[in-house]
Amino acid sequence: MANPWRTISRKLQRAFGIVVLFCIARFVAGFAAITLLDRDAVAWGWPLTIIVAVVCAICLGVALALRRAGPARNARTSRV
Repeated sequence: MANPWRTISRKLQRAFGIVVLFCIARFVAGFAAITLLDRDAVAWGWPLTIIVAVVCAICLGVALALRRAGPARNARTSRV
């Protein structure tokens, strides 16, 4: 009975980690927009949020594509 709970826990931790990384990326992008562009409206508006979300989605897609393109992992052979 503990195995389904571990699976749910891992998925929640992964989802929480992705949300936290998105928030950090959004904050850094906003700070960079304030610093480099000197425009507060651009830094905290919806367009920058959408841009950061699209960039995060593209990075996640590339990471998943590279993970699938790599060699198959076998649990028995990966442990040395």
